[in-house]
Amino acid sequence: CVGFQSHAKRHNILNLTLCKRCIPSRKTLINFKNSMDTIARLRRSPRKYWEGKGRRVLMIPSKSIHRLLSKNRFLNIIYITDIGYYPNAVSHFIERKKGSPENILFYCAGGKGWYETEEGYFTVGPNQFFILPANRYHRYGSDEANPWTIYWVMFESNLADGSNLSQYIRYCRKPSTLPDPQKFIELFDNIIHTLSPGFTFENLLLANMNLWLMIMHFGFVRDSNRKAADKTPVEKI
Repeated sequence: CVGFQSHAKRHNILNLTLCKRCIPSRKTLINFKNSMDTIARLRRSPRKYWEGKGRRVLMIPSKSIHRLLSKNRFLNIIYITDIGYYPNAVSHFIERKKGSPENILFYCAGGKGWYETEEGYFTVGPNQFFILPANRYHRYGSDEANPWTIYWVMFESNLADGSNLSQYIRYCRKPSTLPDPQKFIELFDNIIHTLSPGFTFENLLLANMNLWLMIMHFGFVRDSNRKAADKTPVEKI
């Protein structure tokens, strides 16, 4: 009704203490309160995380990131904001129409999944990896029959377009197979192990150095696969 907000405040409607004027709209008011609770919850947790069993997620507080960047300009180039692991991620689905402020690196250890960007629709299988660039439309999810198990890292970057690292990120927009995943898993575990005790400057510095190695490893594999595919096979005589 007209003046609903002032009326709600005056009669404490959000606590469901209803006056006679509000009694006919009880269902509407309950729905309104539920909506407000949902909005408050989303404001407290703006990320979209899969809530399944066995997940591991580390979120680095923005204060820790700012402290890190203020002490080391070198790390301003690329740094971790979130990292996680989703085993057998049933019903995993995310869509971001405006993309994410961060780049997102994915490695599928098992099962199947898919993702869609402006460049097209791609399926992902075991031992494949890809990177979703920041601030671009994307959606992704697990296969219904065989849900993927994924490792993922969200990171921000301030890279020159011509840098090797920037090129590696660009190469990884399409899925590629990782011949030996052990190196990646070691780097991932190093980051989790380093950050778990706390977000000190030394821990963040070491974790981000591992991120550099991880992306360079992905980029090198992707670049090698691309060059191998471009080669014309030699005809045997």
